[in-house]
Amino acid sequence: MRERIYTIEWSSQAEKQFNKIDDKKLKEKILEIIEHEIAQNPLSGKPLMEPFKDVRSYRVGRLRILYKPYADRLIIVVLRVEHRKDVYR
Repeated sequence: MRERIYTIEWSSQAEKQFNKIDDKKLKEKILEIIEHEIAQNPLSGKPLMEPFKDVRSYRVGRLRILYKPYADRLIIVVLRVEHRKDVYR
């Protein structure tokens, strides 16, 4: 297994949205994806268009993880973790 190179930071909005999720297994899956998929390969998510320039989306069932990688600082900021019908608003 590759070592994670990127540091993960959470926006306050993403933290609140994540904490509202009741399903413990889903929360574990989200954390696993962020730490093992996204942190190792920030380009694994789908690139989004305006007005979400430089933001990527990773699908977890009906939820989406929106994040922005900063390659120059080796940081990934998790912006939102929300249902697909609401996340792009």
